[in-house]
Amino acid sequence: MEDLISIGTIGTDKNCRDPQSRRQYVELLINDFEREAGLMEEACERLSGCSFADIEQIVLKAKRKAIIEHCPLKREHIALSYEEYYPSIN
Repeated sequence: MEDLISIGTIGTDKNCRDPQSRRQYVELLINDFEREAGLMEEACERLSGCSFADIEQIVLKAKRKAIIEHCPLKREHIALSYEEYYPSIN
């Protein structure tokens, strides 16, 4: 993933303020992971203002929750992971 950022495929703004870069990064992290419909848009909105590192940690935490529960990735997983991680938004 770092290579995608360094070669410019994904924006280099560490705070990921650009909605298109944020969406590309969230899509890259979630990829083919089973998820409920509309999750990508809501996740991108919720993660607005987060750094790439924060986004990665929150999404990975949410995916672990889904794996433990043996279910698709849900909005609740993203929301709870965001609250637990509590990113500092500048």
